Amino acid sequence: YMRFVTGLDVVAAQAFYHHPSEWNKPLTASFNYQFESGATFTSTFICSLKPDMPTELQCLEETYAKFGVEAKSLQYVECHATGTPQGDAVELECLRKVFGAEVDGKLDPKAFHPKIGSTKGNFGHTLVAAGFAGATKVLLSMNKGVIPATPKLTRPMMPHVLVENCPWPDCSNNGGLKRAGLSAFGFGQTNAHAVFEEYKPTASNRLAAPGPARCLAMPVAPLAIVGMAARFGELKDLKELERAVYNGGDGAITLPKKRWRFLSKDARLLNELCGKGAEQVRGCFVEKVEVDYGRLKLPLTPEDQLQPVQLLALSTIDNALLDAGD
Repeated sequence: YMRFVTGLDVVAAQAFYHHPSEWNKPLTASFNYQFESGATFTSTFICSLKPDMPTELQCLEETYAKFGVEAKSLQYVECHATGTPQGDAVELECLRKVFGAEVDGKLDPKAFHPKIGSTKGNFGHTLVAAGFAGATKVLLSMNKGVIPATPKLTRPMMPHVLVENCPWPDCSNNGGLKRAGLSAFGFGQTNAHAVFEEYKPTASNRLAAPGPARCLAMPVAPLAIVGMAARFGELKDLKELERAVYNGGDGAITLPKKRWRFLSKDARLLNELCGKGAEQVRGCFVEKVEVDYGRLKLPLTPEDQLQPVQLLALSTIDNALLDAGD
């Protein structure tokens, strides 16, 4: 059973190592979080690639129940927003159930409280960094008091989606403290939800941890590493990585053709990435990923096919399982 989240671990580590005296500075917020995953990887590696409403809903409900936070006290929710009809529909239905209200046994859209939006409309899907991007947007929005619009929407699926920049909504019902939620839903039904709250030294923060003990008071179970796999650029496995470490290699190659073709036309960006006077970009680019579609039971239909970075992650995980003897 695996429990992990896209990107949020970066933000959590940063927040927990801040001394409480620093929490009132820009870009900081105290928050609670609950990471839930419905992905079970067996020896045959069967992994659902489609969104699942029960597991997403469970993740949201358990987060607010566990920490005693009233869901309707939030003013904004940063959505995962896959951009797919099924994924968006499932996520919005979960939001209606958690943040909405029922009238005569039916959900009343007028009772839905928080505004919603997503960073993906601004610069696309950052995949493994999506949680980090969303958290950064939430913190900046709290600090500046303005929530950026989700652009290029002509027919939003809910009227609460922000299609224009919006001042931070009224938070008087929460003691004047800004509060927001953030969702990160990955493939294999790996779901996470975090709650952020503005910190004010004079306020009684519902979410503020009194110290690191609350964050770290989780039982530490013995950990045994029984299988490993890796891919670093052209280094296809751990043996190639080991040889590179001893021989001073790095797995980097020149930027493959048809990748970032605009770079050759943008001298300023090329200099920023590779140094002044650089004519070529070098990095740990992966040109080819070997995937056993039969073993992983991956769909071949165009609408369900995974992106290359997802195939790379799944194939590396599968190699680690094979290394462990599964």
